[in-house]
Amino acid sequence: MIDRRSVIVGLAGAVVASVAPAQADDLGVVWFVHEQGTDGRSWEGVWRRRGYSPVFDAQWTQNGTGVMLSDVVEIRGRAGNSITIYRYRQNGSYFGTFSPSGRHIRGTASWYTPGSYWSARIEG
Repeated sequence: MIDRRSVIVGLAGAVVASVAPAQADDLGVVWFVHEQGTDGRSWEGVWRRRGYSPVFDAQWTQNGTGVMLSDVVEIRGRAGNSITIYRYRQNGSYFGTFSPSGRHIRGTASWYTPGSYWSARIEG
């Protein structure tokens, strides 16, 4: 015979164990991104994280024109204060460095011209 109290306690313990790593995550839930090209063009983006996964749904608006685009980005690597993020439709990667607070990132991307940069503010 199964003791139902043991099953409930066992399930509750599993839920708590799966939630614990997410609470320690410092990558937030929304990133506000600015991309600046050397040609003067810039984009404002909002990247919304899918739960606590490494995947974000991203949307950008080009300053001055209002042109909008969307893509999916995925964190592919993080070591110390460095991060690598893959952008699917662009088929390229962002490379960034975290600020000492860990709430801001600045970097470049594989498709950028020299001198172009991106920055992000992490919230949530």
